[in-house]
Amino acid sequence: MIGSKSYGAVAALSIAAFMVMTGVSIISPILPAYAASFGIPYALIGIIISSFAIARTFLDIPAGVVAYRLGMKKFMAIGLLLIAASSFVAGYAPTYETLLVARILEGAGSAIYTTVSMTLVAVVSPPERRGATLSFYMSMMLLGTVSGPVIGGFISETWGMSAPFYTYAAFGLISLIIITAAVKETGKSSVAHPANMNVTKLLKDYNLMAICFAVLVTFLIRQGVINTVIPLYAYNNIGIGEIDLGIALGVLAIGNTVMMLIVGKLSDRFGRKIFMILSLILSAVVVLTIPLDKSLLSLIISMGVLGICLGLAGPVSAWITDVSRPEDLGGAMGIQRTVGDLGFIIGPILLAAIAGASGQTVSSMPFIVAALISVLPVAFLISVKDPVATEKISFRKQNV
Repeated sequence: MIGSKSYGAVAALSIAAFMVMTGVSIISPILPAYAASFGIPYALIGIIISSFAIARTFLDIPAGVVAYRLGMKKFMAIGLLLIAASSFVAGYAPTYETLLVARILEGAGSAIYTTVSMTLVAVVSPPERRGATLSFYMSMMLLGTVSGPVIGGFISETWGMSAPFYTYAAFGLISLIIITAAVKETGKSSVAHPANMNVTKLLKDYNLMAICFAVLVTFLIRQGVINTVIPLYAYNNIGIGEIDLGIALGVLAIGNTVMMLIVGKLSDRFGRKIFMILSLILSAVVVLTIPLDKSLLSLIISMGVLGICLGLAGPVSAWITDVSRPEDLGGAMGIQRTVGDLGFIIGPILLAAIAGASGQTVSSMPFIVAALISVLPVAFLISVKDPVATEKISFRKQNV
């Protein structure tokens, strides 16, 4: 599957990832109200919402390791079947307990598919185009994350609150068909066997963990600032509604997607480190300026610029692939997904608590804290090796 045929596999894996992440985000607008329909207190609603991410956090690393033993295509199929079956059960759930179990299984299926498919994209990508292919894959995932809520809101208003779950189930089945038709099993000869994989050793790898720290911070900013604090700020400080906020976040998504595609190709020429560092620093600067936005237009401009800055981090998965041994790649991708999910969990809790301390309106404090957090990984990244940049520099010196 290495070579020209790999591009078809990457496209199929990316389309399926888009559908899976769209399905995940389709659920988000209606999940609190759907859970509340069972007559449960807010605390139990919170458990329903967080159970998905918690399941993913615990399974990301095992999924990356086990996939090598069962076969990547087979394991992805298991994940997609879990998504389809559990989403159907969630839509039909007669009790809170049934919904909770279904959400946990949805998280398990998502962890299995996302971690393994990302690993497979890294495996089949030609090294000279690894940044471009992984950035394309990540941009499709993020595009699904952003587009899902709009689709979910329309579906639930039209056909009821169970309909988004059935849609997610259908997306899971369609993704399964795509993967079955377009992706070949890697086979034992195509992927290094993980017999010597030691996850504990990976967790002590400075290069890997420094990059993963940057991943955690990036996802904390995405979920904590973009999906939590900015909506609160838009509603309470600027007074804009959901449609206008959707436009602003849509501009962010466009800027993010376009930049990820551009920087993926650039990182194959100049290395990954410089773009990750620029992303963290420039994102911090933009986040600091958001409290100055007093109109919809200024917020839209800020969101577009922030999307571009975050898009600079697109080649991070390629960087992790560069610094990992082939037999460690599944575990390394699992760790990346785990810390990303931790950022998704920590960001909203931390920044919402800070935002709530100032009363009804949102002060500048959560933005200041987020900006400070954004630059923390930079000091650790400076000494991390960047094999692509080193190789290009050596090549230029040899040809001088």
